Amino acid sequence: MWWLSDGRPSVFTDPFDIPSAATVRPAELGTGTGTPEPLWGPEEGVADGGSPPPLPVRDVVVFAAAGGGVAARRVTDGKEAWRAGEVRGDAGYLSIADRLVATADSDGVLRTYVASTGDPRWTVDAGVDALLAADAAHVYVLTSEGALRCVATKDATVRWTRRPPLPLTGGRPAAALGGGVLVICTSGGDVVAVRAADGARAWVRKGQAAGALRPAIDNGTVFLGGHTLAAVGAHDGKVRWNKPAMQPIRRGVYGFGPPTVASGVVYVLDGDAMRSLRPDGEEASMTTMVAGVTPPWQPPVVQAGSVWAVESRDTGVSGWPRNGDISSGQGQTYPLKEGSGRTAAGAANRLFVLNSGALVALRVF
Repeated sequence: MWWLSDGRPSVFTDPFDIPSAATVRPAELGTGTGTPEPLWGPEEGVADGGSPPPLPVRDVVVFAAAGGGVAARRVTDGKEAWRAGEVRGDAGYLSIADRLVATADSDGVLRTYVASTGDPRWTVDAGVDALLAADAAHVYVLTSEGALRCVATKDATVRWTRRPPLPLTGGRPAAALGGGVLVICTSGGDVVAVRAADGARAWVRKGQAAGALRPAIDNGTVFLGGHTLAAVGAHDGKVRWNKPAMQPIRRGVYGFGPPTVASGVVYVLDGDAMRSLRPDGEEASMTTMVAGVTPPWQPPVVQAGSVWAVESRDTGVSGWPRNGDISSGQGQTYPLKEGSGRTAAGAANRLFVLNSGALVALRVF
């Protein structure tokens, strides 16, 4: 079987024969004071201005490339590792077990590539409009006809296709997978959950947010930002607790952004405050005020001993100690030039930030 990668033919006996995940050494930690040190970059003009957030996959970080397709750069030095020009970056991209990158082309074909090298692997015509979530065994997508579809990774076959409990058209939804359910927040702020095994309805929660906010799932609980911060059961959607915002919601200015769960702690922006809560809803540490955050909020990024927020204007991206002890200083801020498309992700003691087509890797603490 012949596949073409970067103009060079390669022969694979089995497209499902996936190599082991790459190894990468974590970056050395910074001091936690002053300005974060760039590990490399910023690399200007490498990304599409509307790229989804960067996706670290072991030794590479993937993003929508300027000029079309997706590109992967090495996490250690920012050099380009590979590029797939035949796919749609705006369809999204996902990691499959830290070994493959899944994305889709303009014909709706689901395509996979070896994360470290970009070598193409299996494909399936799944009618993909947007990728939603993946684990080692399955990839979940939204089709161009507005249906949910599950594709098995072991043989590239469609396991099930279902109409969602609520329409998912009108804008890109945000999704998370865990606890046996696929949870999707629509562009209108409604939340639907379906069983991962067969796509059947699990529960629906309407009016949670003003827009699509990515859920977070941990230990059988789904955490939802929006008008409140809600913790609901993954299987039944029953509310375990519901936190009001610190300030009244006015024209979408206040409220909760998308949460992040790390080591059992929920990190979330509540208007212009960074809050951390335990799974039972109690405060885990002191609240930290954040400069210049307005919707659309980005999920906090947790790396090593720090938690980072992408600020919407003026400043850039800032990090604070995870334990909330800021008595020794106010954390760090890396300034970003004014622009659009600010997003971030982290892995292996590195923080990757996209801003107006530029990509930079920062040292964390």
